[in-house]
Amino acid sequence: MRAPPPTSENAAVNDERCPLLAARSLVKEFGGKRVLNDVCFDLFPGEIVGLLGPNGAGKTTTLRLLVDLLRPDEGTLQFAGATADRSAMDRIGYLPEERGLYKRLTVARVISYFAALKGVSRPVAEARAEALLTELGLGGHLTTKCEALSKGMQQKVQLVGALIHDPEVVLLDEPFSGLDPVSTQQVREQIRQLRETGKAVLLSTHLMGEAETLCDRVLMISGGELVLEGAVQSLKERRADGRTWTVECDTDLTACPLVQSAERTRGGRVQVVVLNPDVVSADLLRWLADHRVEVQGVAKQIPSLEEVFLRAVAS
Repeated sequence: MRAPPPTSENAAVNDERCPLLAARSLVKEFGGKRVLNDVCFDLFPGEIVGLLGPNGAGKTTTLRLLVDLLRPDEGTLQFAGATADRSAMDRIGYLPEERGLYKRLTVARVISYFAALKGVSRPVAEARAEALLTELGLGGHLTTKCEALSKGMQQKVQLVGALIHDPEVVLLDEPFSGLDPVSTQQVREQIRQLRETGKAVLLSTHLMGEAETLCDRVLMISGGELVLEGAVQSLKERRADGRTWTVECDTDLTACPLVQSAERTRGGRVQVVVLNPDVVSADLLRWLADHRVEVQGVAKQIPSLEEVFLRAVAS
């Protein structure tokens, strides 16, 4: 059964540019249970796209389909306008959520091995590895055995392995897992650099704050179906309910008959006001003016990406 199309304010399928990677009507079943149903999306150069969804939604399955670790039961993948084949896989970098390092080998040997799998010569791999490791704060660890590294350091080494062949498309599955704040910032900057150099990045994460900060667009999957897609700011603005406003003033607005609730924030001057269901913003502004309330600012409350996500999954 074909799923209904996702709600989208900036659907990639309507973009006139040629996508680097295009997923069309992907379906995957395990033991007769459909875990992905009619999933479609595009990835374009120079953008970071968030892949969001609750546990078991199908995010990791989607990533594995994109790198040919799993085969779709239905649907197709295209790379740069042509059917994706094995050669296309060499133009994709993949950071899985699971660790995949040979712990008794040195960092240099592990990265050289990853590079060789992608056809990168040893001198080129060594130069790229040193540059990437330095950017990620691991410049002095080329000769360190992987088993001596912390979990966060191993995560960064595996990220270098995913980038060592200079891929055009980068797929990241929970790249911030196990990282301290300093390492998180280093990886965040590395992801931004990928966008600046024209890479297409698909970022799967449970960290809504990181997705909201980093991503240009997001894809939200629930129950194996793409339920929401669009530019981050557009999704947030369009899902503002129109009833929640911030009002900066000294007057206590709980006494206003138009207000269902009012809660003070930011030291008390700003109030988050929820209007009654039959009230519009113009009514509130008129009441403030009629009662000569000195107002320094009024603004519609925009939901966070996490709030948008929770509403999309719930619906």
